[in-house]
Amino acid sequence: MNNVWPKIKIIILSLAIIWLYWLSKENYLFFHSIVEFFSICIAFSVFVVTLNSIKYLQTSYLYVVGYAYLFIGILDFLHTMSYKGMAIFTDYDYYANQLWIGARYFESIIILITALLVGKSIKIKEGHFLLAYIGVMAFLLYSIFFSNIFPICFIEGQGQTTFKIISEYIIIGILIAASLVFYHKRHYFRRNVFNDLFLSTVFTILSEAAFTLYTDNYGVTNAVGHMFKVVSFYLIYKAIVMTGVKEPFAIIFKELNETKEQLMYQNHELQGMAYYDGLTGVHNKRYLLDRIDEEIIRFERDNCPFVLMIIDIDDFKNINDTYGHTVGDDVLKTISRILIKEARASDVVSRYGGDEFIILLLETPKQQAIPIAEKMIKAIDQQAIAQNIHVTVSIGLATYENGSAKDLIDAADKGLYRAKENGKNQLAK
Repeated sequence: MNNVWPKIKIIILSLAIIWLYWLSKENYLFFHSIVEFFSICIAFSVFVVTLNSIKYLQTSYLYVVGYAYLFIGILDFLHTMSYKGMAIFTDYDYYANQLWIGARYFESIIILITALLVGKSIKIKEGHFLLAYIGVMAFLLYSIFFSNIFPICFIEGQGQTTFKIISEYIIIGILIAASLVFYHKRHYFRRNVFNDLFLSTVFTILSEAAFTLYTDNYGVTNAVGHMFKVVSFYLIYKAIVMTGVKEPFAIIFKELNETKEQLMYQNHELQGMAYYDGLTGVHNKRYLLDRIDEEIIRFERDNCPFVLMIIDIDDFKNINDTYGHTVGDDVLKTISRILIKEARASDVVSRYGGDEFIILLLETPKQQAIPIAEKMIKAIDQQAIAQNIHVTVSIGLATYENGSAKDLIDAADKGLYRAKENGKNQLAK
């Protein structure tokens, strides 16, 4: 069922898009209202999830974008209500086009600012940026509805103005810049969340590109642009709202998970049950087993693949016997530093006992884990350790498919024995 459910969701989404396209041909105003209210609901949901996550955050970038979606939702609501044919704003038919451009400028700039803030420990006072958002909103509404200083975006019988088309291309440029920054900083994200957010930006760009082409507010190109927006906001919903409901400590950025780990560590340390190894500073066996159990639950629920690598120092007993246990401890500490350096930010590095380490590679299929393991073997083989001692390691690797934590460790352990039997300093799967 875990393998079937993602396919079912894709089928449902595809059927929904087909139905929306049919609806756009039958009753465009109804189609437009459904699409916009879908995105409005998601925008408000993002705000609510962010509002309830703030107390866990150490930096500001999440609630900068989360609060922004409250105002984006309001602008999109006004855009929907002012659309030609709604008969709510009767003095002018094309407020909707101006509100669209205002909202998209606001959204794209906030996304770019958020991308630039990722990884930076910059504190922004909540009241300050809220006042800035309110000021931007007030200016947009004043310039569109009261002073008429906002440029005209659509002329009846002629189509989009030059300002509107150029603005769409500027917005596309801002979004492309933001997506490049996000890609450069992708290691700050959980893999599935990054994929959803990145694809959401791509579909937003496609949406804006479609909106440079239409000549009729009720035309096909306009409908296609709105359907791209549906996909974009659905991906935002997956990345933020669903993650926030299912795993409230893992919203968007891994910072929340790290905060959770810090709180857990402080709590257990007070009870004399720390989750870290006293010698090497990496996680210990207790923490490792708890994380494996968590990942098994995630696998059964979301089909998130993960890999376990068990790493053993070759001939470690000879090192202790020849150089003494103090040097042996130095070797263990150096190996742990190399493993941390070569591991990804999302990987869990732990000391399992003695000279054995275990690394959990989260949200990682087997084919992606192999080069990581080989890179670790090479890095240790090329490193002079302690008193210029040449040290090598053997690695056994196993992908979780079913069973318990013990079953997974046993499977990796069998691979380790094969690596030892085949000459050491190598990986066995």
